[in-house]
Amino acid sequence: MSLAFSTIRNTIYNLGGVVKPGSNAEEIILGSAYASPKTGEPSGPAEFIPVAPPQFGLNLASFGSIVTRTFLIGEVGGNGRLVPFHYANIAAVILHREGGKLRQALKPLIEDYLLIPFSKLPDRDAIAKLSEFNLPFLDTECESDAFVEMRHSALTASYKAARKLFSTGIKAWREKFGGEGQVLAISGTLADVLPEALAPDLIAISDASLVLETESEGYAGNLPAGQMTHPFKLDDDRRYFYLRIRDNTLRDPGYGLLRVEFMPVDGVSDLDYTKVLAFYVLGERLPINPAIQGTNQIFPLAACQNYLLDFTPNSETVNSYFGRRD
Repeated sequence: MSLAFSTIRNTIYNLGGVVKPGSNAEEIILGSAYASPKTGEPSGPAEFIPVAPPQFGLNLASFGSIVTRTFLIGEVGGNGRLVPFHYANIAAVILHREGGKLRQALKPLIEDYLLIPFSKLPDRDAIAKLSEFNLPFLDTECESDAFVEMRHSALTASYKAARKLFSTGIKAWREKFGGEGQVLAISGTLADVLPEALAPDLIAISDASLVLETESEGYAGNLPAGQMTHPFKLDDDRRYFYLRIRDNTLRDPGYGLLRVEFMPVDGVSDLDYTKVLAFYVLGERLPINPAIQGTNQIFPLAACQNYLLDFTPNSETVNSYFGRRD
């Protein structure tokens, strides 16, 4: 954390507010603001393809993840209403495999922000006072006066900052490790980074259990372990396919079901590239890490999540500080 909790606490008081922490991170209470996977048009029949050794190789040795934790820690009065005051911690890491071991590829990226809708503050003096603190404030730009909507706007602001931070990390990875055949796998969707960061060397992997709720793609719930679907096309040039990395016999249909997103590659058909990616992603499925719900993650991305836990404050830490009496 680059911000001391005591500094944040004093800032709330200087704005005439009160410290009143929530019981958990807003991402847990209100739901994540990260982009939900979109469905697209199938490029082939609704049939399954066994994963087999590909026609050409890739170096899937880099893996990245990001976490945002946005905490409601106080309230500021403004024009007869309560305005939520949030603290957000964002961290991103990229691990690279060397000699069979995952190592820190680049220095972890960590940012702290204080979030508040500037337009809801009582007067311009309050806004001017924010600049005096010389702290990283973000305007959540909420138009609604509803308290819960102002909380949702803080999540959106955190997400935007996270996309920018992650894109910065991807650029640094390309400068150090980029080249022909190099691939970086990130958790989430490709929509979780800025459009200018997208390229064929970047893929995104997410839990695909929600696809079972869609009418057009629910058939992927019958996907056997070690098999994949034909690729699908989105209207923004992204592609994706489904892959079963673990046997779900006598288990939920979503067990071990992944969605893998990628960008088209010049000179390679979407299906051929899907086959290559499926082979390498499947090879990363072990070992399972139960502490991170590893059944629907490949191991290196679960390791990234574990790594990030060392850089982000948990709810207990935030509540123990902001919930205590002066």
